[in-house]
Amino acid sequence: MNEVTVHDLCSKLVKLKFIKGFSIIDKKETLPLYFSLTPYVIFQNTKTRADFTQFSDQIGHWVCYYVKNHKNSIKILYFDSFGRIPLSYSLQVPFNTFIVNTVPYQQAQSLSCGLFCLMFVVMQSLGFNISHMHQMFYCKDSDSVEEILNQLYCLIKCSPVSYKYIRKRLDTFIKHYKLKQ
Repeated sequence: MNEVTVHDLCSKLVKLKFIKGFSIIDKKETLPLYFSLTPYVIFQNTKTRADFTQFSDQIGHWVCYYVKNHKNSIKILYFDSFGRIPLSYSLQVPFNTFIVNTVPYQQAQSLSCGLFCLMFVVMQSLGFNISHMHQMFYCKDSDSVEEILNQLYCLIKCSPVSYKYIRKRLDTFIKHYKLKQ
């Protein structure tokens, strides 16, 4: 997923009232220290914009930060579909404000990191927690994971949908995969 696609999807999430704002940064840029709008999402590419040439894939690897209010303070939920911790990226906020995903969901050959981040953001916005995502994706065959991610992408990108409809679809996915475990 390139930066334009990420921007378009985040704009749609704002329009659907999943989030109130977003930023897209590269690995050399740092996270803001102050968030006036929550929930707020930051998509970060682990490459810099300078790393991309006209011949490169212009994709890199996407991670995301979901910023929310939690008991009158800011909590930042960090998500990397490979389960890596954020120490290798540019952070200038106190580490104790972070909740980090360390479970790898994405296969090494997959190019779906941006879609995993999108799924994480949507699920957080709808009140699901990381264990729901774990039920849907951990140790599943890559074809069914890709199918779920592509369905979510099409729901958000391709059709006029509501917050309630997406919640209902995710509930269906979760129930389906709970039964298969």
